[in-house]
Amino acid sequence: MPKTKTEELIFTVMMCTAMFAMMISYNQVMAAGTVKALTLGSWLREAMIMGPAILTLEFFIIAPTAHKIAFWVIRNYTHDRVPVPLVISFATVCCVCPVASAVATLLVRHITENFFAAWTAALAMNFPIAMSWQLLVAGPLVRGCFRKLKALYT
Repeated sequence: MPKTKTEELIFTVMMCTAMFAMMISYNQVMAAGTVKALTLGSWLREAMIMGPAILTLEFFIIAPTAHKIAFWVIRNYTHDRVPVPLVISFATVCCVCPVASAVATLLVRHITENFFAAWTAALAMNFPIAMSWQLLVAGPLVRGCFRKLKALYT
């Protein structure tokens, strides 16, 4: 996968885009109670807030932390046949989802009173979907696209 900082940045942008595009859509549909409420304008407004915030946090803080956790788990608790990308994806979602839910609670929903209750509810709603989306769709799709993109330029 990514070998240089430039490749790491490209991969992070691709993965964050795949994840937050789905999660913004999911949260808007859940808040409204219907798919009909999902509009491009409201989606773009939220993406303009969440995208840069999550991308910055992911690249500089969350990804290094998740990688340390993942490789610690691989080194101490797994066997030789565990797929490394699976463990990294799991650790990344475990680190990103609480942070993204907190950012959305503060910046998008503007909740400061009862923040902990709203954040906990958002986390409980988002975590299973984020993990499923990452492990089953976004992760394999982005890794495949990244490999093809990397092959074009090497």
